[in-house]
Amino acid sequence: MKTSVVTSNGYVLRTDSNGNPVLPVIGETIQRTPSTVVDPFGGIGGFAFHAMINGLRWTGVELEARFVYLCQDNLDFWSKRWGLTGGRIVQGDSRRLCEVLGAAGVAAVVSSPPYEGNVKHDYLLSEDGKTRARDLRRGYIQGQGCFRGSEGYGATQGQLGREESETFWSSAKTILAQCHAILRPGGVAVWVCKDFVRAGKRVSFSQQWATACAYVGFELVEWIHASLVKEESHPGLFGEDVTKRTEKKSFFRRLAEKKGSPRIDHEDVLILKKPE
Repeated sequence: MKTSVVTSNGYVLRTDSNGNPVLPVIGETIQRTPSTVVDPFGGIGGFAFHAMINGLRWTGVELEARFVYLCQDNLDFWSKRWGLTGGRIVQGDSRRLCEVLGAAGVAAVVSSPPYEGNVKHDYLLSEDGKTRARDLRRGYIQGQGCFRGSEGYGATQGQLGREESETFWSSAKTILAQCHAILRPGGVAVWVCKDFVRAGKRVSFSQQWATACAYVGFELVEWIHASLVKEESHPGLFGEDVTKRTEKKSFFRRLAEKKGSPRIDHEDVLILKKPE
């Protein structure tokens, strides 16, 4: 006979002789099974770190083999350095997310989706903000605080970020439907999105992604604008207002905006849920 039962919120309760849950007494420590967070665009595991330091399990699904290897390296490093556990990366296609993971009833899906035709040329700079040429001279390798280059989201056939227009959105809706299916009722999906500029015009990608989420059955809970710009003002020597502006943008994005490209001053955090 079972001596404990796990509630829908993950709490472990003792049971009586008939198998019924027993409410804890005041001061009793209650164990809780860590909730599982799924990332359908696992990449090199950026969200894994944040999940694990908050006591959550993280499972990422990634199509590109080299990103899977890099992610596993990161998980191993975080385990040795800080004792973080509960993360795993699986190579597979998120269009078949339920089949790849063989599980359902997860608590949350958290990720940052690629946008269509995203073959990047705005390199991710290393920590001190120097250029890609310097990184190459110093021998940095992909995924270790270095540039991403013009490789986009990988060369594997089926990479969502390499798809165009209708093909992209057809695949995106399939992945979103799989995310909806793998969540338990009341489960949460969180997407970190950002508009982008193409042919000199701003593309409302965040709104498009939110629309696709609604199409497969998600309900919007909250839409947060996460600013990429910070302004601090203080009085100057002669009483004038002095404003310091700091931007968390790539060098190439800042350069484009100085030349007249539409400004992208915030990311969007979309919080949605699967209806009960």
